Amino acid sequence: IGFALRNGSLGKPIPVGLPGSVAISPDGYTAYVANSGNLEGLPGPTGTTVTPVELVTGRRLRAIAVGGQPGGIAITRDGSTVLVSLVDKAAVVPISTATRRLGKPVSLPPSPSPGQTVPGPIAIDPQADIALIGNLQLDLSVPANVINVINLRTHRAEPPIALGAGGHPADELVVSSRGTVAFALSYLGVTTIDLPARTAGTTIPNSGPTDAMAISPGGKTLYFGRAFETSGSELVPVATATGFSGTPVVTFPGVISAIAIGR
Repeated sequence: IGFALRNGSLGKPIPVGLPGSVAISPDGYTAYVANSGNLEGLPGPTGTTVTPVELVTGRRLRAIAVGGQPGGIAITRDGSTVLVSLVDKAAVVPISTATRRLGKPVSLPPSPSPGQTVPGPIAIDPQADIALIGNLQLDLSVPANVINVINLRTHRAEPPIALGAGGHPADELVVSSRGTVAFALSYLGVTTIDLPARTAGTTIPNSGPTDAMAISPGGKTLYFGRAFETSGSELVPVATATGFSGTPVVTFPGVISAIAIGR
């Protein structure tokens, strides 16, 4: 479902399959949806495709088979490549936005700490040309307490970032527009990550159940999908500088599973 941040109005839902993570191209014309939704009781994502959607027309385009179970998705700053994490292969596969063909997957290293590499959410640092990949908490997995790093210039994995004893594998990841800090969402709250130092910092506790997060283009506001106790959810703005929550900007009848913000 699309909506306008300026007035909170909802758009018409666009069916895509098993919607999970979503990313919007830098020009704002196309959204890419990882069909990674899973059925209750199964160990992980059951989708195997990514669906492009034309945002101006609302037209769903032909789904792209990615050769595995997608866990997260992101787009490079020049808009030329979509990155998709594959849960069942511990790898990230690139997709050309021009041809919609897959490139060579980049394998992630085995975890240096206890736990498994279960690649999920992806965020891209536009300044350092790196991709950050969090580990998913699935029914049958014990995810490693790290964030993996891929150098987008060399297409090789770099040493992961340890979240520390007080952290937890990230359900969502976002990077500030300046590329100096990232935010990792888990059930504990939001952990700040110093990207130049590659170290985890403080954690802002959650004020309620949150399942999704995105950052505004200017980097001043985080948006959280906060679920109600009964049903439905709301989109809550949080100032990145203070950690203070604002008034919810829109209410949804269902749970928000992923958020992406276009310009």
